[in-house]
Amino acid sequence: MKHPTAARYVVRFAIVLAFAFASIIASAGEARAIMRITPLTVTLHWSVAAPNPAAVSVKLSDGTTAYLLWLEPVRDADGRLSTLELVLRPKARSSKVIENLLAPPGNRHGYQLFMFGARDFAEGIARSAYGATRDFDNAQTPLRVKATVTKVSVVPTGPQSVLAFGFATLELRVEIDNPPK
Repeated sequence: MKHPTAARYVVRFAIVLAFAFASIIASAGEARAIMRITPLTVTLHWSVAAPNPAAVSVKLSDGTTAYLLWLEPVRDADGRLSTLELVLRPKARSSKVIENLLAPPGNRHGYQLFMFGARDFAEGIARSAYGATRDFDNAQTPLRVKATVTKVSVVPTGPQSVLAFGFATLELRVEIDNPPK
């Protein structure tokens, strides 16, 4: 090599660049960790009179919307509104791409925690399958989410032998917070 000093400078420069790049990567990760949501307690209300309530924004500490939360009606095979699903999705992505973050990952069957079935409340909140309060703790979301049924009214929608029920109203108090540090 003609200039051994130049080679040392190139090696030192490469080492400095590598450390600078590693520092930038580490600080970007820390910035994401610092961006936490503003804790939120909200009442979601669904009724026959107002069947399409607006989604509620869950905001980051810097004020930007990170997630949207709402009650989504689900109809049975006969077209009757039988279930309302509590939905939490990232705002930045299409709802067609990201499933409900409150749903457990993988294949699922049957009545799930994020589902509120009218038939389940026919005998009152206390006698429903999940009770009044539901805590969502799964790998889909890094948030702590708790939903409490505060008011519900269901009506029969079919013959007594079918035991079909629909919602007249459903009111949930939803608390969303950051996980403990």
